[in-house]
Amino acid sequence: MAEFNIKKRIESYNKTIRLPENIITKVEQVANENNISFNRVILEMIEFSLDNMKK
Repeated sequence: MAEFNIKKRIESYNKTIRLPENIITKVEQVANENNISFNRVILEMIEFSLDNMKK
């Protein structure tokens, strides 16, 4: 039988940001199309951008 493991939660913090309405609309559309949260889309986009920045 497979062992049940609970993944450790990554510590996170709340941070308020302001986004233009058109960006919010586009991100919401991506979230809805992929059945994921708005927050998850933003996090993935930020991680991708940071990993692919020119240095």
